[in-house]
Amino acid sequence: AAYYPASQMDVADAMQSIAANLEQVKGTDGVYIPSNPYSTLEFMEAGKGYWIEVDSPQSLVYQGTAEETRAKVESSTNSGIRVMPGSMSILARCDWAGAGDTLIAKVGEETRGAQSLIDVEGFPAALLQVFCVDNEEISLFIKTKSGALIQSENRIIGAVNAELGRYPEFMVLKPSLQSSQSPAMGIRLLGTYPNPFKHSTSISLNILEEGESPQLDIYNIKGQRVRSLNAPKGVAGPLEISWDGTDEEGRRLSSGIYLCRLQSGIKPQCIKLMLLK
Repeated sequence: AAYYPASQMDVADAMQSIAANLEQVKGTDGVYIPSNPYSTLEFMEAGKGYWIEVDSPQSLVYQGTAEETRAKVESSTNSGIRVMPGSMSILARCDWAGAGDTLIAKVGEETRGAQSLIDVEGFPAALLQVFCVDNEEISLFIKTKSGALIQSENRIIGAVNAELGRYPEFMVLKPSLQSSQSPAMGIRLLGTYPNPFKHSTSISLNILEEGESPQLDIYNIKGQRVRSLNAPKGVAGPLEISWDGTDEEGRRLSSGIYLCRLQSGIKPQCIKLMLLK
């Protein structure tokens, strides 16, 4: 469908006449899914084409035009992406990444989609539009704010107009344990679940070198260490360490934000924890 009004309009306003039947709207600059807080398409632009999915045949009637002075939304993540006629959408969460890191989709060396992770519900996630053709293999990566590129073990097959993950359900990304592009260190701090948590949370690590002994330190927002979590030396592979929200004396800590810190290699690895009442 083409967008006919002469000025820019908010997607929700433009789709008002078919809102009850609207599934999603896709353009080259993002995806809009009703009631999905990770939607990336905010405005419809004059003269652009959009793919509109509804659950039954509908007649679209534009309700009016937005103010000409409304600022256009600038995209900071679509540079270098190959734009194609067809695309699919992926709603993914990545507990071992951070808000501000970028989720990237590639076919070979070609970038087909990129979107910054945001923290809306206590974990990093993004709605990623991936330009594709049917039946091609697509690889997913996380590009950290420091520039490191970490490959996910998740592999997807291109399917034009498909949705992987439908809010509030997410595709959960896992790091590739064999990625040659992963940071060089003996132990990797992957993430924690659940987070936020009330009673206990499980901290996930990956031991890359046999014999490594991980030590995790928990700090409060004042920078005071409140708990140390140790694990015996073990074989290489995944490891989970639980924390029940108590200090070294077994006393329940107050609710709030805590920092889990792992020292491995030259640079420490950290992840934010949220303890609830």
